[in-house]
Amino acid sequence: MPNNALLQIKQNTLSLIDDLKVTCASYGLGNDGNEYKIITQCFLYKFLCDKFEFLFEQEFPNQTIQDYKDFSEEEKEDFFLTLMDKRLPKLAYDDLLSYLFEKHFNDNDLHLKLDIIFNRISSNNAELFNTTSTDETTIALFESISQYINEESKRANFTRALLDKLRNFDFKQAFLNLQNQQGYDFFAPIFEYLLKDYNSNKGGKYAEYYTPLSIASIIAKLLINEPTQSVKIYDPSAGTGTLLMALAHQIGTDSCTLYAQDISQKSLKMLKLNLILNDLTHSLKYAIEGNTLTNPYHSKECKGKMDYIVSNPPFKLDFSNEHAEISQNKNDFFLGVPNIPKNDKSKIPIYTLFFQHCLNMLNNKGKGAIVVPTGFISAKSGIENKIVRHLVDKKLVYGVICMPSQVFASTGTNVSVIFFKKAPSANEVILIDASKLGEKYTENKNKKTRLRKSDIDLILETFQNKTQKADFCALVSFNEIIEKNYSLNPGQYFTIEDTSEKISQAEFENLMQKYSSELTSLFDESQSLQQEILETLKGVRFE
Repeated sequence: MPNNALLQIKQNTLSLIDDLKVTCASYGLGNDGNEYKIITQCFLYKFLCDKFEFLFEQEFPNQTIQDYKDFSEEEKEDFFLTLMDKRLPKLAYDDLLSYLFEKHFNDNDLHLKLDIIFNRISSNNAELFNTTSTDETTIALFESISQYINEESKRANFTRALLDKLRNFDFKQAFLNLQNQQGYDFFAPIFEYLLKDYNSNKGGKYAEYYTPLSIASIIAKLLINEPTQSVKIYDPSAGTGTLLMALAHQIGTDSCTLYAQDISQKSLKMLKLNLILNDLTHSLKYAIEGNTLTNPYHSKECKGKMDYIVSNPPFKLDFSNEHAEISQNKNDFFLGVPNIPKNDKSKIPIYTLFFQHCLNMLNNKGKGAIVVPTGFISAKSGIENKIVRHLVDKKLVYGVICMPSQVFASTGTNVSVIFFKKAPSANEVILIDASKLGEKYTENKNKKTRLRKSDIDLILETFQNKTQKADFCALVSFNEIIEKNYSLNPGQYFTIEDTSEKISQAEFENLMQKYSSELTSLFDESQSLQQEILETLKGVRFE
């Protein structure tokens, strides 16, 4: 597909998202806590229907989707076998959006019919789409959406307005041309756009933990530098899954299984959508809702078995209610649990617990990367300092990248990425200060920074080739780090170049004589000017 056609499809997709949000706003659901459920479910429903019809037309090129309603049960089952290989849902003809448009679009109970379809798709594809929580509660793919309009008389019109936005949109042209990594490149920025309004200050604490695509891409490319097969990758604070998606596509979606956990219901709903968009439906059953720190679900089966771990955990959070329980877990949190600050419980550095958990979950050959506040890399006290000392003394850290400020959507906290291994690393650590990279821009009156392609390429090339560059990259030994009081801050290791010129004593004396002569001349001229000014003042008369 020509690039301009692909760009047009992308723009149409972004416009669809905007249209769905406008519809929600016009029915009183703008910025409502349930708006994201409606938007994501409508988007996903359209995606699945179009994918189903696309595969049907590929399988039966001489038929149209209308012919599907006349298929025998045997013919349907044969087609479903094809869908099973692609991990796509079984849909009846009357589950399809095209059927709703054809038969029921103007019905007064359209909202009830859509709710029934959503529930039926979830039920008929439970094995494929259901996820679970830490207490084994089953979470279906879809839920009824008409309930979010309080006035029952408006529900049918609301549903009709939503579906009408889907009527003239079609994913099929994208499916025809998007394969593998190209598909990720297409859907990743669309998913980021979908999150935009739920990734701002009004998004609450959830918003802080969305990782920009640029940082996710850097992490994935630096962790995976050779062909990799049949690996397990894990994120204990997965959020919407940006880090996992980037890593999975760097490896190959058929060559890895994703394990994820997050406490946020909103994040998990977004994560499930992200997995389906990125051909990772086989990992849905490992996307767990629940508190990783009090109930690390994947520890039961996978402790010490993960090949790769990525994480952008919450930096500070009030978990004082769980503090006593967590403090009893000496095994998972082997370096200790931070104290509860007396003045502000919300400032407990919770990321230090996620970091220890990540170290425990890696296998002996495993590698990981975690996003931390930049202050962590030179911490002089607390659990932060204990972790840094552990990473250095055991030679587990092998790289640090300090990112520019304001690269995250809703936090000004400066962040760094730490790369680590389970087994002792080489004798050198690569430290990069990328804090001066990126371009500044303003969005909704907020100042932000984004990394350009040239910035990303510079970071990747420098890290991969271990290229020392003045004021940008230092390659240091563990002994040097210990001598610098365990600081992983790149700036501590940059040498200040002496740009002064070397001159002889005779040249120095000649220069001094020249300067003295010039100053004497200036002083004489100054005295002459003073005398001239005084004489002029004497001639001034009052008139």
